[in-house]
Amino acid sequence: MRAALLGVDIITSPYQFIIEMYNHPLTDAGLEKFLEDWKDSGEEFIV
Repeated sequence: MRAALLGVDIITSPYQFIIEMYNHPLTDAGLEKFLEDWKDSGEEFIV
């Protein structure tokens, strides 16, 4: 959390920590909110 607040773009962390962040309810909530906002923006997703 401190690194993110300081604006750090890259961190080194244990693999298990990354997996726990990926499988966290707040990650799911953040992704859901992002996708809603993207849909509301009217922008197209181009791969």
